[in-house]
Amino acid sequence: MLFRSLDARCSWKELDLSRYESPFQRPLPPAVIPLFGTSSDRDLSPEERQSLGKQFIKLNAEALILLEQALLLAMRSFRKRCLDTNEEKGACKLAQEEYYHTRAFRSFLRREEDLEWRENSLFLFRNRRCRKWLAWIAKTVPLSLCLPGAKIEAFSLSYSQFIREAFGGWEANSWAKIQHLHVLDEAQHVPVQFAFYRKAFPRGLKGLLVVAGTLCFIGILQVLLLTGNWRMVRNAMPKRSRLARLRWTLRTARWCVRDFPPYATALPRIRRYLQEDGMPYGKFFSFMTW
Repeated sequence: MLFRSLDARCSWKELDLSRYESPFQRPLPPAVIPLFGTSSDRDLSPEERQSLGKQFIKLNAEALILLEQALLLAMRSFRKRCLDTNEEKGACKLAQEEYYHTRAFRSFLRREEDLEWRENSLFLFRNRRCRKWLAWIAKTVPLSLCLPGAKIEAFSLSYSQFIREAFGGWEANSWAKIQHLHVLDEAQHVPVQFAFYRKAFPRGLKGLLVVAGTLCFIGILQVLLLTGNWRMVRNAMPKRSRLARLRWTLRTARWCVRDFPPYATALPRIRRYLQEDGMPYGKFFSFMTW
C-alpha cells in the first residue's frame, strides 16, 4: 500500500514557469532571507539583505538538484537489485519523480538570469571530485542515500510550506509554484525511503558497507554545503573583506541548522522514524537530528 501511493502523479510535464512572475520581481519577504530575526540581521544593509535572500534561494535550488540527481542514480541502481516487485515499482516511480524535480529546478534557475547559475554556480558546477564520489556511492551502495535523502526530503516538505506562507500562496510566483508540486511528491518520498532502508538493509559486512557509505555521503554533503555557503555570502557581500565574509559564512551556516524554521521542523519527523523498532542503526544515526 505504501508503494502504491506513489502512483499519485503531479503535473510536472505541464508546468509552465513563464505563467508565473519571478520571485525577485519585487522585494523578497524578510522571512526568506538568512539570519532574519537574529541580531546579525541588523548588521546587513538593505542591498545585502536582498542579495543574500536571492543567493539563498539559489543555494536551495542547487542543493535539491544535487541531492535528487544522486537519489535518481541510487533508485535506478536499487531497482535492479530488488527482489520484490512492489519495491521495484516504487523505486522506479521515485526515480522518475526525482527526474522531473531536477528538470523543474534547472528550468527555474535558467529563467532567473540574474542568478548567473552556470557562470557563478554555488556548487552544482564546482567541486567536481565530491560530486563524482556522491555518484559513485549512489550507484554502488544505493541504500546509503536513504537516511540522508529522507532527511533532506523532510526539510523540503517544511521548506515548501514555509515558502507558501512567506509569499502568500502557491501561485504567488514561479518558486512558490515549484514548491507546491514538490511538496505533493515529497510527502510520499520520506516514508518510502525509510521503508526501503528498513526492508532491504543487508546483514553482516554488506550492512556495515551501507553504514560506511551513509557516513561518507553525509560528510561529502557537508563539504559541499559549507563551500556553497561561502560562495553564497561572497556573492551577496562583494564589498566586505575576506575575513568578514568568513564570519558571515559561519553565521549563516549555524543559522541554517539551528534557527531556520523549516530545518528545525523537519528534525522531529526524522527522529521518530529513526527511533522506530527494527530500524537498522537507527540509534547510531540519531546524530542526524541533533
